[in-house]
Amino acid sequence: MLYLAIAIIAVSIPFVSLVFKKVRNGFGKGEIISLIFTFLISFSGLFFAIFLTNLSEKDKEKKDVIKLLEASKIEIERTIYLSIGAFLHEKPFSNVSINLENVAYTIKRDKPTREIYFTSKILDNEITLRTISSTSLERFINQINLYEYNYKRAFMLMEEDVDNYSWYYSYKEASEHLYYLYSQIEREIEYLRREISKEELKHWGHEYENKTPDEISTEIMEQIFVVAGKFMNER
Repeated sequence: MLYLAIAIIAVSIPFVSLVFKKVRNGFGKGEIISLIFTFLISFSGLFFAIFLTNLSEKDKEKKDVIKLLEASKIEIERTIYLSIGAFLHEKPFSNVSINLENVAYTIKRDKPTREIYFTSKILDNEITLRTISSTSLERFINQINLYEYNYKRAFMLMEEDVDNYSWYYSYKEASEHLYYLYSQIEREIEYLRREISKEELKHWGHEYENKTPDEISTEIMEQIFVVAGKFMNER
């Protein structure tokens, strides 16, 4: 709207000035039509130029946000990679038994590197907020909150009783929410690149509706190992 107002003023000043001059000197009907036609052409040209500039700026902002989301994916991949040691016994065909005390030691050792600072901060970015879809924004905030809640709860319960499985289940749930966040970021990138539609974006996750909690957990755990493997192979 600001650009449009500037364009109108820029075109109107010389036009109005010319009209007043002609009023003083007198002019015919043909000159009036010519003036109006000139004004419309000038205004249309300016408006189209501003439109293209805005389009270019939005395209650049979209590319910048995609870069931020790609960097966020790397942070989450790393965080998931650091988490898989706690879940080795759940890997398919693995017979490794779990020792809660040893797992707790490993988790505590790497605790500082498992905070998703960057991913949380990009949602404070004004360009990010006006570029990503409202669907993804709501999901991002929800999954980050659930991840942080279960992550902190896991350490609180761990301190109370390291041999109680409740802290482990909270930690596992935190990792699952982290994977959901990772997947949702991937879908938003696809949407920004116009690889999927808005409807496809909205309906992401519906494939889990007819599955039991255990089936969902098993499937998510398998995907967590896939993401961790991707990080290990690409770094």
